[in-house]
Amino acid sequence: MKRRIVSLLLCASMLLTGILATGCAGDGDDSLTTETGDESSALVRTSMTLTLWVPTECEVDEETGELPEETQDALEEVEAAINKITVSKYDTAIKLYAIPTDDYEEAVKKQMQDIKDRKEKAKKEAEERRKAEREAAKRGETLPPTEKADKEEGENPYDLIVNSSPTHPHVENNQMDIFLVRGYDDYKFYVDNMFVEALDEEINGTSKVLKQYIYPDFLEAAKVDGITYAVPNNHMVGEYTYLLANKELATKYGKTETDLMNIFNNYEFVKSVAENEEGVTPVWGEISPDYIQYWSGQGSGQFSVLATNSKAYDPTKKIEALEGVVFKNVMDVQAFYDSTYYQKLYTENGWISNAESVDNFAYGFVTTTPDVVEEMYGDTHYIYAYRVPQGTLDDYCASMFAVSSHTKDKARAMEIITHLNTQTDLRTILQYGVEGTHWKYDEIDDSVIVKTSDVYKMNINDTGNVYMTYPDYNTPMIWDASKKQNLDSFYPVTYYMTDYVHDGNKEIIAEFDKFCAEIKKEIDGMTAAEFKDQKTRLKDTIDRNPYYQMLTYTNGKYGKTEEDGYFEDNSIVYMWSEKVKLIKEG
Repeated sequence: MKRRIVSLLLCASMLLTGILATGCAGDGDDSLTTETGDESSALVRTSMTLTLWVPTECEVDEETGELPEETQDALEEVEAAINKITVSKYDTAIKLYAIPTDDYEEAVKKQMQDIKDRKEKAKKEAEERRKAEREAAKRGETLPPTEKADKEEGENPYDLIVNSSPTHPHVENNQMDIFLVRGYDDYKFYVDNMFVEALDEEINGTSKVLKQYIYPDFLEAAKVDGITYAVPNNHMVGEYTYLLANKELATKYGKTETDLMNIFNNYEFVKSVAENEEGVTPVWGEISPDYIQYWSGQGSGQFSVLATNSKAYDPTKKIEALEGVVFKNVMDVQAFYDSTYYQKLYTENGWISNAESVDNFAYGFVTTTPDVVEEMYGDTHYIYAYRVPQGTLDDYCASMFAVSSHTKDKARAMEIITHLNTQTDLRTILQYGVEGTHWKYDEIDDSVIVKTSDVYKMNINDTGNVYMTYPDYNTPMIWDASKKQNLDSFYPVTYYMTDYVHDGNKEIIAEFDKFCAEIKKEIDGMTAAEFKDQKTRLKDTIDRNPYYQMLTYTNGKYGKTEEDGYFEDNSIVYMWSEKVKLIKEG
């Protein structure tokens, strides 16, 4: 076809496991892959209707609180365009439920609970009916047939008819199939309440092509207790923190680019700038550890005296990386000591500024994107990626498609989710609407689309893999840079074990957290000289703390035994070793 965006969107050279590079598919192309096509065709093919729930950014009518009529008409048109693809390819009609974004989560959760309640009520009534029939039989009686009750008022407020596919079945009253999950907290809610289906069988089977399109870190974050319940939508995660060093000053003071990439070895350089360069800020921005993960009862963002200095790694070597994780007393983590000491030292000397901007600086820490840092500082400063993007669970799980436990058919639902994440045609319709009605190709550059209507609006992160469609209107084509950023990003090791607080150690961890807060307060109150002088004492204080010892206890460490209250099952370090064994065993 003339208008193919594949080469622009998808065929950038991928450095990791061939990800996305193998995912070059065109508009309406039937080639998910030969493997997926063969396997999915083995599914039983009967005409089926599935529901798709998504949030929409279309504005609601201020008086009614509902979507205006013209938006509802647009949704009907989008639904019809979707069904031209899904009915032809899968014999599956889609009923689209687009809920105003502010009301979305409440509507989905209510519908889930309402269906569950209706099913439980029907089950209870059926059991009572069977019991009554047995009792009647004992008396030699036969109960009259149960009259089918009229639909209860408000039982299901959503339209069940797909007007664009009249030959396909209507949506069943208690049916809910594909829906978008926004955020890790909501994801856990659906998992904990058993509102979602496990998807690993499909991801490893008929939908295994997803592994070629979705970054491994996203799929890893979607696991809860080792099980995947949703398919994350690819999007850019995290931010870089760059260390910038002034080229002109480096030359003046005889420093090479390599010399300046470690601020902790350049005290004399910073001191020289401070003493001799009027109008130059020696250090701009906060000095913090580059890659450090804390282990506490409050999560990895909370300071703890138990830490791992975990750097980015290649996900294809995950086991080697996880086996190499070493738990340390935080005072033994050089990155923590150096950053804390020099932050204090430079602050005390007045050599560091946390101002929003400065005109000229020798060293700077800037959090931004690669293109911005190069444009702003490429000519004047050496640029070093001090900290590559670190994903968070909320970031990875910000937008995911799940299959409801009330689905008509999980395998057929996964076909639609797979198509949304690996094909351009359906993905672009759900995001931008109908070609020729809501958008068109630019007349000069057909790699760009132009908005022609405001009645259909969606968030690009909420409608599938962002790299399978165009950037939003008037947005630069940044997909290649975004993909590289995701490849550079790392998945914190703390996310591999989030369940280390349990009944056996929760009181230990609560006391440990209090101890960590005391150590943090003590460190914060020290001068640089005091911190340096007290390093050994602080380390020894931590090592001797019984709660620290219990949480790092393995195989008789510290000369302790169970009689002393030391149990391996309560130790974070021991639990980590067991977790890695499980991951290694698959």
